[in-house]
Amino acid sequence: MALQLWSVDSLVKVFSDDVMPGEDEPIVSIEAARNETEAGQLVLRSDSDHLWSVAVTFGPLESASGELPLAGVRARFVGYVPVRVNTQDTPEEELIRTAPDMFPDPLLPQEAGYVRAGECLPIWIDVSIPPDTPPGEYSGPIRIETNQGEAKAEAKLRVTVYPARVPDERTLKVTNWVNWPNIARFHSTQLWSEAYWDLLVAYARNLAAHRQNVLL
Repeated sequence: MALQLWSVDSLVKVFSDDVMPGEDEPIVSIEAARNETEAGQLVLRSDSDHLWSVAVTFGPLESASGELPLAGVRARFVGYVPVRVNTQDTPEEELIRTAPDMFPDPLLPQEAGYVRAGECLPIWIDVSIPPDTPPGEYSGPIRIETNQGEAKAEAKLRVTVYPARVPDERTLKVTNWVNWPNIARFHSTQLWSEAYWDLLVAYARNLAAHRQNVLL
């Protein structure tokens, strides 16, 4: 079975028909200050078989100063959504890809991990650094297993922690547009009902975790 694994920057949009650029060892390199969350990406591709139940686990992240807690390390899968038209009046040279096509966008839980033969599965990895973490370079394995026992792969996670510390207090105003009726519509919930307010609690926690502090 031809199983391929490579790393890309978290800002790279990985499309399902992308191909592995080279044969270098897959290393996810993340640099972060203390009390910060940063991310990287791996890309898994199978040329010959569909792979189901893709699971990602992490080994100890160790340095001369100790270990990073694995509770702050998370893997999710990048899903795809249909984009029918590109943003109006965007120069062609600025387009990532010409629509219509399936574009990478949502981050899905590990239970959603599968890859079709001949397609890519981007794996989003983020690491949250506790505020009291000793600075240094931490490294450890990333293990990928599938429903087929022989279809497995391994990469390396390298996290450089700098002495700088991101403060808890947030003075930079950050917002994304929120459409309240669309949230209700997506979850098939009545707007402003008790169930809807429960949904907003989950949304608010996620917004706060990503340092959004303004709702518009």
